[in-house]
Amino acid sequence: VLEYLLPRLDATDFHAASTTMNVITGLLLTNTTTPAKDILDSTLQEMVKVYFSSLIMDFNILRSAGARKAVHIATHILQEQYGVWRHEEKYIPDMIRHLLDYLVSYRNDFPSDSVRIVETLLHCVNRILLPTLDKNDEAILNVQITLRLGLVPLFKFKSKRERCIFQLYPASLQHKTICLIVALQSPPDQLVQSLGKLSKNNEIPKSISKFIVEAMHLTRKTMPMQRYLGFVMTSIGVPNKVSSENLILTNLDLDARKASRVLRRCGSTKVLPMVQGVLSSWLNSIIKSPCDDNENDKYRLIRFRVALLIVAVLSHDLEGKCLHDLVPELCHTLIKSCIAFFSYCSWDISSNNGDSSELFSQFQSPMIALFKFQPQVLKALVEGMAITPERDDVTSRKILSALHEIIQHCDLSIAIRNYDAAWTTAVQTIVSNFSNGPCMHQAQALWTSLQLVVGNEVNDCLSSEIA
Repeated sequence: VLEYLLPRLDATDFHAASTTMNVITGLLLTNTTTPAKDILDSTLQEMVKVYFSSLIMDFNILRSAGARKAVHIATHILQEQYGVWRHEEKYIPDMIRHLLDYLVSYRNDFPSDSVRIVETLLHCVNRILLPTLDKNDEAILNVQITLRLGLVPLFKFKSKRERCIFQLYPASLQHKTICLIVALQSPPDQLVQSLGKLSKNNEIPKSISKFIVEAMHLTRKTMPMQRYLGFVMTSIGVPNKVSSENLILTNLDLDARKASRVLRRCGSTKVLPMVQGVLSSWLNSIIKSPCDDNENDKYRLIRFRVALLIVAVLSHDLEGKCLHDLVPELCHTLIKSCIAFFSYCSWDISSNNGDSSELFSQFQSPMIALFKFQPQVLKALVEGMAITPERDDVTSRKILSALHEIIQHCDLSIAIRNYDAAWTTAVQTIVSNFSNGPCMHQAQALWTSLQLVVGNEVNDCLSSEIA
C-alpha cells in the first residue's frame, strides 16, 4: 500500500496529495505493532523529505491545502505515535523545525492549525525532550535551540505600524505560546527584548501582559541576570523618543514601582551596577536637552522621573553603603540631572505660601526619599551647586529656590546635620558667589534655613558678610 501511495505524494498536485495524506493517516491510526511502525518510519522520512524540505522555500506552497494536511499528519505523529525520544527517528527534529516555519507563514490566517502546531511543540517539550533531557546529548540540545530561535519571528515587528504575529493571535493561543517559552527555558536575548516591549503594549489583553511578566520571572534563573534585568527595564515602557501623544508625568509610576520591587528581590547591591547604564541614559536626557511645557519634551521628564524612582527605592536597601561608592558614575549623573531639573522648575514667588513650583512638587517625594537614605548624595549635590560654573540669573534663582525647599523639608534635617561642616562650607561659597547680584536674597534665605536646621554650631563668621 505504501509503495502505491508514496509516488502520489506529488508536490505539484495538492488535492491528490491531500487524499493520499488521509489514507496514510488511517494507516498510522490502525497499525500500531512494532513491524508496522518500522515500515512507517521509512515512510515518514520520505514524507518529511517531500512535504517539508522541498516545499519550505515556497510561501504559497506552505499555505496550500496539501501542505496543511502534511502539518496535520506531522502533529499527529509527534503527539500520538511516539511518546519517547529515539535517536533513530531522524525525521522528528526535521518535523519540529519545519512546523515552526509553517507557524510563521500561517500568521493568523489558520488559527486552528496554529493552535495545533503550538500544542504539538509544547507536547514535544514536556513529553519527549524534557523527560529524556541529557546535557551531553547534542541532538536533543539542538532541537531545544531550534525551538527557541524558531519562536523569535513570531514576536518581530516588521514596521512600527504593523503588529507582530503574536499580537494577531487570540488570547488563548497567546497564552499557550508563552507556556511554550517557559517550558523551553533560557529564552534568547531577541525574544526577551520583544516580550519586554509587548508587556507594555496596549494591543494585547492585560491578562496576557501580566502573564508575560510572571513567565519571565519564572524563567529568570535559566537566563543571564543582565538579560532578565533588561526585560524588567523594558517592561516599564519608558519612551525612547519624542512622542506626539498627550503624556502625563505620573503615567509610569506604577510600572516603575513594580519594576523596583522586582529589582529589590534580586538584590539592590547586585542589581544597581548592572542597570546603571540604562538609568544613566534616562537621567542624561534631561541634562543634554532642555525641557519646557511642550508635550513633545515631557518624555525627557518622564525618563528622569522613572530613573529617580528606581534609584530611590533601591538605595533604601543598601544597608549603610554609600551610593557613590557602589555606582560612582550613576551618582555623578544623578547629581547633574537633579541640578538640571531644578533649572527647569518655574517658581511662583507671589504665592501666599511662599515660593512654589508645581513641577518641583511632582518630583519632590522620590527626591526627598533618595536624599534621606543617601545623605552623601545630598551633600555632593550642594557641593556641586557651589562649584558649578556661572549661570544666568534666572537659572541660578531657580536652582537656589529648589535647594531652599529641600533644606526646609523636615525629613532631611538629620541628613543635613550629619554633614553640617560640608553644608556650611558649601552654602558659604554659594552666598559669596551671589553676595552682590540679583540672587542675593535667595542666597541669604538659604543660609538662614541652614542655620535653623543645624543650630548654633555653624560658623558665625559669615554674619558680617551677609550684612
